[in-house]
Amino acid sequence: MCLSRALGVAEVEDVEYLVDQLVAEGLAHPEALFIRGQSAGGYTTLMALIHSARFKAGASLYGVSDLVPLNAQTHKFESHYLSWLVGDESALRNPKRSPVHQAEAVSAGVIFFQGLKDTVVLPEQTQRMVKVLRKQGTAVQVTYFNNEAHGFRLAENQQSVLEQELQFYLRFITLSLG
Repeated sequence: MCLSRALGVAEVEDVEYLVDQLVAEGLAHPEALFIRGQSAGGYTTLMALIHSARFKAGASLYGVSDLVPLNAQTHKFESHYLSWLVGDESALRNPKRSPVHQAEAVSAGVIFFQGLKDTVVLPEQTQRMVKVLRKQGTAVQVTYFNNEAHGFRLAENQQSVLEQELQFYLRFITLSLG
């Protein structure tokens, strides 16, 4: 499927196909599957956790959870790209296209990492998503970095992300494999 007008659908199907192939070939354990993504990949992660039961947990690093504010904040150079990925204004506003409006469908654990200086994916997006997931009792963890924007540049923050992410996933492997 082409990604045009299919963001949140096409790439999730691709990820599911890949994961199914890895499991079928014995290269991945079906009870220990995790997904992670940065920015648009964070959006894919959240959409996969909403629409697929394959994953035990996921990590969203400065990931998009609401397309409307992203569209409002996008610089002119990329302003039409989101329309190509999602569709017209009505498609952007469709609640089924933004994870924050479907968070009740997430049952897997989610760990979020967000830079507080991010002007692309505003920290409020992550804060809203975390609030909804916590309210419904989903296993959620969040780390905000005061000194990071969109993309983590500092080595100590990159290391912290990897360490925290591993510890978060280990909770679910233990629960799943026992």
